[in-house]
Amino acid sequence: MSAHDPLARPTTEWLHTVHLQDLHAQNPFDPHEIRLSATGGCPRQQTLRILDYEADPPSVQQLSIFHAGHYWEDYLASLWEARYPGQVNRQVTVDTEWGTGHIDLWIEPIHHLVECKTTTSKKREDLPLEEHLDQVNLYLHFWGNDHQATAEIAYVLKDTGEVLTFPVPYDPDRIPVLLDRLQRMIIAVTIDEEPLPIPEDYAPARFPCAWRTPTGGWRRCEFWRACWTHAQSPKPTPDAAADPAWDETLRAHYALSAEIAQLKAQLKALEDEKKTYEKALGAYLDDTQQPHLTTPWGILTRTVSQPTVSYDVKAALKDGQITLDQIAPYRKLSQPRVTWTWKDPERLHSAS
Repeated sequence: MSAHDPLARPTTEWLHTVHLQDLHAQNPFDPHEIRLSATGGCPRQQTLRILDYEADPPSVQQLSIFHAGHYWEDYLASLWEARYPGQVNRQVTVDTEWGTGHIDLWIEPIHHLVECKTTTSKKREDLPLEEHLDQVNLYLHFWGNDHQATAEIAYVLKDTGEVLTFPVPYDPDRIPVLLDRLQRMIIAVTIDEEPLPIPEDYAPARFPCAWRTPTGGWRRCEFWRACWTHAQSPKPTPDAAADPAWDETLRAHYALSAEIAQLKAQLKALEDEKKTYEKALGAYLDDTQQPHLTTPWGILTRTVSQPTVSYDVKAALKDGQITLDQIAPYRKLSQPRVTWTWKDPERLHSAS
């Protein structure tokens, strides 16, 4: 492609990229809300997003795939709009104390909700996906049942242009498991202020953490680094050396980090030894009923604090003694976390 000013003489590719970036910047969804649509997916991912952990920015290809789904949704909406002019509502908000959802299409005259998805013909036999059934069942539970709704999931097979639909009857047996999952997310972000742990059956090079693309490359979750920083990346990355201008600063930072780690190890050993002495001295004070010990080096006093009262909010929520609505006014989010870690200090030391 020849060098030129894209503003003066744009190309279709450039216009497409700029359009995607503008759409991404105008994302109307609150990043700090629990999304019912993602309840069937990775629970840790939602908590990482809500707690403002750093995410990898999406590539142009990822944005293209995401927004292609919107274009297909526009097409499916146009089919219903032709049948029921002016009576098709889009992105109907489902607001609950457990999280927020957005119904793609609500066909008012027939009380029918449609969830629009895109996939490929390779996944035809797997449809409908369990996480999509979870999503629609939550919409029925919190909103659709009160509106005597029926529901379906409409899948567009992008590589063939086919549209497949699957009716979704309300399944009350799914709901307790989903509500438990939502409650754990809520507790994690409002009380613990820590992301949920990585599910036991997840692995750094396996879906949904990372997966192969049709072209043979790797794609990974936007929060992959927050979970697998110390694991081997499924996508090899070049070993880019830092700018030499920062050598002095980096060398000083490494030396201080190493010294702090060594001092912390020494401090722990000293504290453990000190606790051994305090245990023996405490037993002596108990036996003699003395309030303190007078020595040539000063007076050693033992202070025993009174037990403090705490409340197990998680247990109260689980038992139904309090509700999320009652504690919602007391919700607070922690400040973004910033950590600095030397991943391979031995290698850096050997290079010095």
